[in-house]
Amino acid sequence: ERKCVHLAASLDEHGGELVPPRSLGYDTLVIAVGSITNDFGTQGAAEHCICLDTREQAERFHRQLLGHYMRAHAGEDQQSTISVAIVGAGATGVELAAELHHAARELAAYGLDRIRPEDVHITLIEAGPRVLPALPERISQPVHQTLRDLGVTVLTDAPVSAVTAEGLHTRDGNFVPASLKVW
Repeated sequence: ERKCVHLAASLDEHGGELVPPRSLGYDTLVIAVGSITNDFGTQGAAEHCICLDTREQAERFHRQLLGHYMRAHAGEDQQSTISVAIVGAGATGVELAAELHHAARELAAYGLDRIRPEDVHITLIEAGPRVLPALPERISQPVHQTLRDLGVTVLTDAPVSAVTAEGLHTRDGNFVPASLKVW
């Protein structure tokens, strides 16, 4: 009735009060409780893709990525490239693509250089007409160009129709090979 949210005190790790209890007024209240990834029933997505809804899933992706690097560094993997396909060019997909580019450079600097940064092929796949579809086009355009400048392949208007162990098929008939697939 009063359009007011009452917040408990914020505490530090020792239980000391950082900010006392308080109340905040509002005109409109939006409660965002999070979500889980929707693969829209795409054939093979649940079996072959990693979602990033939980810490455990993110850690699984991290382990798999490092596994590719470690096998290549030990000479056990004859493949000289790592192909990563990311489905969804929202904020998470865009950030992941940029961070993977950065990680490839960092891993090479730490001596895992049998796979050079330019041998990490990152493809960002978006069903809609542009990256960052929830943001204004004046933001998505330069982000798209920055991703391209980093060497990320960006596919728009490319809904994924099926996922296999080898990669992803788009509705327009293209195939994106990928050893690691993130939805």
